[in-house]
Amino acid sequence: MSDLIERAAAKLSGKPLPVARAMAESRPVVVMTPRASNLDGEAPTGNANGVDAAGARADTARHGPRRRIDLDPTALSRAGIMTPKSDSSRIVEEFRVIKRPLLTKALSGPTPHHDKANVILVTSARPGEGKSFVAYNLAMSIASERNLQVVLIDADLRSSLMSRLLGVPPGPGLIELLSSPNTDASEVMLQTDFPNLSLLPAGGWANQSTELLASPRMAEFVRELAAGRDDRIVILDAAPVLASSEPAVLAHNAGQIVLVVEAERTGRRAVEEALGHLGACRNISLVLNKARGWLSSDQFGAYYGEKHA
Repeated sequence: MSDLIERAAAKLSGKPLPVARAMAESRPVVVMTPRASNLDGEAPTGNANGVDAAGARADTARHGPRRRIDLDPTALSRAGIMTPKSDSSRIVEEFRVIKRPLLTKALSGPTPHHDKANVILVTSARPGEGKSFVAYNLAMSIASERNLQVVLIDADLRSSLMSRLLGVPPGPGLIELLSSPNTDASEVMLQTDFPNLSLLPAGGWANQSTELLASPRMAEFVRELAAGRDDRIVILDAAPVLASSEPAVLAHNAGQIVLVVEAERTGRRAVEEALGHLGACRNISLVLNKARGWLSSDQFGAYYGEKHA
């Protein structure tokens, strides 16, 4: 599997950060430094002209969530999800390693090459690689920052996991927001019992999910949610790239992408094909998930006294 990482690193011209672990099985994760992706062409800047004046009102400072949910720490732990209040442990330290370069880019200020950098799209090449696990733990880790607000959006409209992983009850969400011009963001967003974390579930079923995510309303919603706020990080948990056309259209709305790659399963060709579909965003990081024994995999576990199988 190291051959895959070496080739992927060459593809992105990135330098690997220290090994971090994730997944409930405590298997290592490797993060690559976000870099421009060597893909031809400039990232499209998008065009907000022609957006309906009744577009989504996303500034939660003015339209804060009206609904609230208390997350169950025990259930989260069983699912392998930390909380912003989790004590220092291996998984907490690992996601600290993962989030730091992303936050550095997000908080460095808008530039021609780093536009919308506080919008982070998390996806994978294929299903089952752990992209939702990474997205949710990344959101929880960032929510532990004292001065940052996190909005976690379930943008995997065909295979939502938010209800199962976070215990979110059925109700309206992103689909209703995008399909109904009369729906306000405050009606579908959820404020959690963690002050820095808000959720936007996927909502009901939609036959034209890709078209909804590619709509001007979606672009305007994300733009208003992220623009002008140096204390807000937006995380989009998207469908796998090679299983859906949705991530390719969402990439136009993101300033950074985290591509989760499963060790010993996802080959070089799948990674390169996924990168090609994500060409609308130039800043891509790779996370190697479920790797075993790569580099110094015990660096955090030994310090915290955790036992290894």
